[in-house]
Amino acid sequence: MNRIRDWTIPALVAGLMLAGLSESRAQKPSPPTVLTIRPTKEPAPALKYRLVPERRELVSGNAAIFYHRACLMIATRAKDPKGDEKTFGWLSGPAKEIPREEARSYVERFRQSLHEAELGAFREDCNWEFDRREEGYAMLLPEIQEIRQVGRMIALKARLEILDGHPDLAFHWIEVGFAMSRHVGETPFLISSLVGDAIAGTLKQPLEDLVQTSGAPNLYWALATRPRPLIDMQRSIEGERYLLERELPELREVDGPAWSNEKARLFGDELFGKLKVFTGDLSWIGSATGKGGAGATRLQDLPSRLALAAMVARVYPEAKRALITRGRTAAEVDAMPTLQVVLIHAHREYQILRDDIFKRSAFPYWQTKGLMDHYWLQRQTVATKVTNPILTMFTSLMPAIQSALQANARIERQFDALQCVEAIRMYAAQHDGALPESLDAMTETPLPVDSFTGKPFEYKKVDDTTAKLSATIPPGVPQHPSYRINYELKLVK
Repeated sequence: MNRIRDWTIPALVAGLMLAGLSESRAQKPSPPTVLTIRPTKEPAPALKYRLVPERRELVSGNAAIFYHRACLMIATRAKDPKGDEKTFGWLSGPAKEIPREEARSYVERFRQSLHEAELGAFREDCNWEFDRREEGYAMLLPEIQEIRQVGRMIALKARLEILDGHPDLAFHWIEVGFAMSRHVGETPFLISSLVGDAIAGTLKQPLEDLVQTSGAPNLYWALATRPRPLIDMQRSIEGERYLLERELPELREVDGPAWSNEKARLFGDELFGKLKVFTGDLSWIGSATGKGGAGATRLQDLPSRLALAAMVARVYPEAKRALITRGRTAAEVDAMPTLQVVLIHAHREYQILRDDIFKRSAFPYWQTKGLMDHYWLQRQTVATKVTNPILTMFTSLMPAIQSALQANARIERQFDALQCVEAIRMYAAQHDGALPESLDAMTETPLPVDSFTGKPFEYKKVDDTTAKLSATIPPGVPQHPSYRINYELKLVK
C-alpha cells in the first residue's frame, strides 16, 4: 500500500480526483452522449485549425511567469463557493442550460487572469524551475493546483463564445487551454501531468459543443495533428524515477567507500524520521523484525536505533552475500557499517524493480496491457516485508505509474473518439449526406485506434440518420463513465 506517497504530494490520489473518479459516481450508469452532427467538409486550407499554437506563432518568454500571475489573480479574489459550484455545472451540463448573463458576469471577474493565461499559451518555453530543487516527496505545488481554476474559466469562456455564435473565438480559447494543459505537465512531478490531463479533459465539452454548432468547421485535422500524447508524461516520469534519491541524497553515494559509523547512524535517524512523518504509523516494522502479531511494537515506543538495528540485522547476511557475489571482497564488506551494506543491497534491488516498471511507460498504454506496478506490488509485498523491510520502505515511495498512464490514456481516448466523429462528418459531406456503413468505409481519413486496446472504436449504423460510436472499459481500468466512450450520433442535413 502506497501510504507514504498518498500522504505527501498526494500525486495519484489527487490526480484521480481531478479526473472525476469518485467511488459514488463510478456506480451510476451513464446514458449515451447524443451529438447532433452535420455533414461538413475539411477546412481549406486543411490545417487552418490547430489544437495548440504553431511554433511560428510563439514569442520569446517563459509561460510559467504568466501562469503564476493568472493563479495569483484568481487566488487574491474573494472566493465564491457557490460560483465555483455553478461553474462545474455550467461545464458539465448542456450548453443551452447555461444562464448566459450570469455565466458571462462570473467569467468577467477573471478577465485579467484569462488574459495572463492567454499570453502564457503563446510563449516559446515553460520552465517552472522545479528540476534543480532538492525537495522530494513533500514538495508543495500550490500553483499547479490553483491553475485548475484557470483551466475551468477557459473552458467556460469557450462555451460562452459558442453560445454567442463565435466559433472561431471559441476555438481560440480551446487552443489556449490545450497549450496551457501541456505546459502544466512540463515538470518532474506526475501530479502536474495529471492536472494537465484534467485541464485538457474540461475542453472536451466545448469541443463537443463546437462539433454540433451549425456552420462550425470540421476539426478532423486539428485533432489528427495534435501532439501525441497531448500531455507528454515522460518528463514527469523521469523526475519521479529519481525522487527517492532526492529525498535521501545519501543514497547517491552509498555504493562507494565505507561510511563511518557516525555517518551511518545519522542516516538511519534521518531515514526513520522521514518515514515516521510520512506515514504516521510504522507498526508494520514489527512483523519485519520478527515481532509481528496483534502486539507488534510501534516505532514511537522504541528508540529508533533499536528498531533500525533489528531490521538491519535481519537483512545483513543476505545483503553481504549479494555484495560479494557482485564483486566486492569480504574485507571490503566487513569494513562497512552493517546499515551501509543493507542499503547498498536494498537500493540496487529497488533500482532494478523500479526500472522494470518505468521502462514500460515508453510504449502506448495498449501495448503495456497494464503490466505495471500494480501487479508487481501485489506479487512482492508479502515477500519483501518479511525478507527485506528496507526494500519495502523504498518501494512504498514508488509512484503508481499505471494509474497515471491510465488517466493519460483516458484523455487520448476521448479526443481520438472525437476525431472519429469528425471523420464521420467529413464522410457525410463527401457522400451526399450519408452515414458510413462501417469505419472501414472511411478510406479517405485514417482513424486512430482505442488507446486502451489498440483496436478500432466500435461503430454501428442504426439507420440513415443515427449511428453509435463506442468503446467499453477494458479489464484493469477504473470502471468509471469517464473511461467509456458512448456516443449516439444524430445526423441532420
